Amino acid sequence: MATLEKIRGKAGLLIVVVGLALFAFIIGDFLRSGSTFFRQSQEVVLDIDGEKIKIYDYQQRLHEMETLAERNGTQMTDEQRAAINNQLAQQYIQDYVLEQEAGKLGLAVSADELLALIIGDGVQPSMIAQQFLSQYGINSTDKVAVNDFLNQISDKQIKTLPADQQSYVYAIQNEWRNVEKQIKDTRLQEKLAALLTRSYAINDIDAKYESGVPNREIALVQAPISVIGDANIKATDEEVKKYYDEHKEFFVQKYPSTIVQYIRAQVVPSAQDLASAETEMQKTRTEMLQQNDMEALARNYSEKFVAPSFLTPTELDRMNLGASITEFIKTAAIGEVNTPILENNHYSLVKLMAKKSAPESMNIAIIALDSTNLAKADSICDALNAGGDFAAAARKYSADPSSRETGGVLVFPNQFTQMPDSAVTEAMAQQMRLDTLFKVPANKVIKVNQNQVVFLAKAFNAKGMVDKYRIAYIGVDASFSDETYNKKYAELTELLNSGSTFAKMAEQARKKGLIVEENAEVSVFSDRLSDITSSREIVSWALKAKKDEVHDKIFRCGTNNLVIAAVKDQVPSGYRPMAMLKDQITEQVRIKKQGEKLVADLKAKKLNDLDAYATAMSSKVDTLVGVSFMPTGSQAAELAGYSMVTPISQLSEPFAARNYVMVVKPLSETDKAAGQSLEAQRAQKRRALGQQTAYRAFRKMLDLVPVTDNRARFY
Repeated sequence: MATLEKIRGKAGLLIVVVGLALFAFIIGDFLRSGSTFFRQSQEVVLDIDGEKIKIYDYQQRLHEMETLAERNGTQMTDEQRAAINNQLAQQYIQDYVLEQEAGKLGLAVSADELLALIIGDGVQPSMIAQQFLSQYGINSTDKVAVNDFLNQISDKQIKTLPADQQSYVYAIQNEWRNVEKQIKDTRLQEKLAALLTRSYAINDIDAKYESGVPNREIALVQAPISVIGDANIKATDEEVKKYYDEHKEFFVQKYPSTIVQYIRAQVVPSAQDLASAETEMQKTRTEMLQQNDMEALARNYSEKFVAPSFLTPTELDRMNLGASITEFIKTAAIGEVNTPILENNHYSLVKLMAKKSAPESMNIAIIALDSTNLAKADSICDALNAGGDFAAAARKYSADPSSRETGGVLVFPNQFTQMPDSAVTEAMAQQMRLDTLFKVPANKVIKVNQNQVVFLAKAFNAKGMVDKYRIAYIGVDASFSDETYNKKYAELTELLNSGSTFAKMAEQARKKGLIVEENAEVSVFSDRLSDITSSREIVSWALKAKKDEVHDKIFRCGTNNLVIAAVKDQVPSGYRPMAMLKDQITEQVRIKKQGEKLVADLKAKKLNDLDAYATAMSSKVDTLVGVSFMPTGSQAAELAGYSMVTPISQLSEPFAARNYVMVVKPLSETDKAAGQSLEAQRAQKRRALGQQTAYRAFRKMLDLVPVTDNRARFY
């Protein structure tokens, strides 16, 4: 009883104790769950309008893309990996926007539609599918062969394979799923673009200036404001502030960035290193003169080239070996090696291995046989060599759509991409693994096996005879020694360990002749720091570092760059601070004021011909054609306006256009409506402008979607 009385007397205290215990229990559970929540948030690499992309999923896709890029055996650089990373991030954002917009509009790609796009059932077959399936000798239009392939890479079928084969086929399955996704996304984009295009209409004002309006030929005098302007004209702080406030939307950045300052030392060979390189060059030259097996000799050098076939004079010129080396090759005796000189810390040694006179090039025609016609290869080849029609056979049997349309003839765009040029040199044929055609009689059809695909091929129409050359090239670098490198490294170490601020270190670095940069801006999309190769590590650190932080180590970038890096500032997303833009805006405002002053001065002179204006502006008279109300390329809108409203053969008044001062004189005009009705013009322009608007609208959708990019945490 006494105990109960004591409890009653201490009831308030008991309630407090029990309450605290319950509170601790609840808070503890919350903190545990909060810890899980925090950990999960730390795993998010991209947050796209609330849709969170976890690092595990992102890394898997990134790995697949990198593996595909390295399939040819080349090792990617840091810059290439960063570029693929950026491509993937943009793909995630684009996929999200496309899915959201397509969902709102009810757009979709059904399974039947996807299959039709793959095999070309009633529609143009997907080039992506064609390229992928052709690797395995499958004709994408062969529905049976495609279905058989899909069955082979299905989960059910893969599980029946031996364990050591499953991973290989799963990799093919993943690649195919990516192909299907690309086809589906492309189709959705086409549907969305078609809707956006059709939503564009030309109003009466557009119609007036887009249809039936002539274009003009004009005479023009122009001069850059920065050259003839008054250097005493300055932009005030108030004018700069006003410009910034009125144009703030131009200065929005979607993603945060970092301003990096750094000290950079480039390691170069010492005099002793150069002497060692000359000794190595002489040794290499002697070996090239004495040996015939250039392939074996060249293996010891990082920079080498042993031509697998003969090169034409034009191909030699395109190699950019230098005028003296090219001339040596064309005049040297077989077996001779040039005597090089040191250029840019490099010796170029060339040996003429062989020389012959032969046709410069030939045309090549092929028939690519897929799984459907593979068994007929020998019989088709025999029939063609017996006088059969190659072009007809190509149109009937070839699985390659581009050459099928040309009767098997391979057609390549020339360097100007204007006219087809199907001439193939021996070196080009060797790269295509068709150089056997240059070793058999013209028009003889041969069978070639390549990557599970069988080709029937022939060469014909031999071009003129030229001298052709087979060469070997070995480059010997004058590299810096470990001792030279270590001296430069010690120099930077002394700076870094001085305990000084970055500003003090920079001051000392300039006295030593080192490179100092104080305003290098990077973001998560930067693949390097400024122009420093293999510097992605600095970018990754800087994006996570604090303002004024100096890294405690010297970065080694590439083979010859040593860098001390510091963070000058972290710039959040949103409006860029005016302080960062002040110089840029000041220059813009200054040029605008100078342009206004120049225009006023020129008007006051009351000149009456273009030659007089050309003299006053220290310029000359030019002529432009095709000027209309719609500026093209980099034309300023003011130029189009004054050119079209000034009467023919009369001078316009001086005017400023962008960074130039101009005067125009229309010479003549042409009715662009000739031969085409106004309705046809408007319809054509509506389609063109609709397509442009659709593209811009989708880009705007991508820009407007809120994205938090956390890749800096992981890469």
